[in-house]
Amino acid sequence: MLLLDNVTLDTEIKLHKDDEVYYPERWYNLDTEHRYQKTCLSLIKTVSNYYDLSKCDGYEFWIHHNTRPQQWHVDKDERALDEKGILSCPLCSIVYYPLVEDVTGGRLCLLDEDLGTDVVIVPKQNRLIVLPSGQRHYVEPFEGRRVSFIVNPWDKSKYLYPDDSV
Repeated sequence: MLLLDNVTLDTEIKLHKDDEVYYPERWYNLDTEHRYQKTCLSLIKTVSNYYDLSKCDGYEFWIHHNTRPQQWHVDKDERALDEKGILSCPLCSIVYYPLVEDVTGGRLCLLDEDLGTDVVIVPKQNRLIVLPSGQRHYVEPFEGRRVSFIVNPWDKSKYLYPDDSV
């Protein structure tokens, strides 16, 4: 696990008002243009200084704007697991907080199976967290305004169903 504070990206993030409700998880090739492409590529570039992302040829991206996953989980190729019983995980999972205001709760909990305990990370504006591939995690309920960008870089050969039609 990697935690970096006061991360400065190569691009300015402007949250679009439509994204305050929902910005869904989608697959993107590295050259796919979208509203947050520069932000995603900047995050991948930053993380590549610490993790080997040389095989990254695409990524999943979504935004949690005052939302959170409802249970403990591992980021994975959901369709590969459902349809073929194959557990395939991204190269790593990137969580970046561009906005955190008056938040109570909302901590990111990681299960350290070696220690049998949780690692707990408080959300903080401009904090970047990188989870190793297959890391089990959960987000506590919270109050306040909390925006997280999630980028899962993939080796496309391990991702069975990338949607190239974006």
